[in-house]
Amino acid sequence: MRQLGRYCDLATLGIGASLFLSPWLLGFGAPKPNLPTQIVSVMGAVIGVTGIAAVIAFEVWELYIVIAFAIASIASPWLFGITEHSAFLVLILAGLLALATSGAHILIIRRTRATTDQVDSKLRPRGERHRTSRGRSASESSARRRAILHPNSPAAQK
Repeated sequence: MRQLGRYCDLATLGIGASLFLSPWLLGFGAPKPNLPTQIVSVMGAVIGVTGIAAVIAFEVWELYIVIAFAIASIASPWLFGITEHSAFLVLILAGLLALATSGAHILIIRRTRATTDQVDSKLRPRGERHRTSRGRSASESSARRRAILHPNSPAAQK
């Protein structure tokens, strides 16, 4: 499952790079930068850089940034009045693809966590309390923490 999430990150990186380069590859980038070129380049740069960050060191918040910019990419032809057909299509298609890959990655993460929690709950005996990493129960750990922080309290002297 983690490998599938990695492919989603790489797809997001590819979508951002292709969105960034599309004005020059598809020919709607003017010698003097115009509004469609600037919007497509900024959207592509942000999605691409977030994709690079997700590939290098993944954090869930990066997916939400991609989703926000994907929605902005989908809405930008109407918000900014872009009428050039190729820029219009590139923004909408890249936005939909970025939205799909980030949404799929979030679903993969949630499904993996839910499956892990189910397995853990089945492996733990019924009456056993939650244990911390050092084998103590959570209440024992919090009592010990209070005793260290407040050594003169009555609870710490028990």
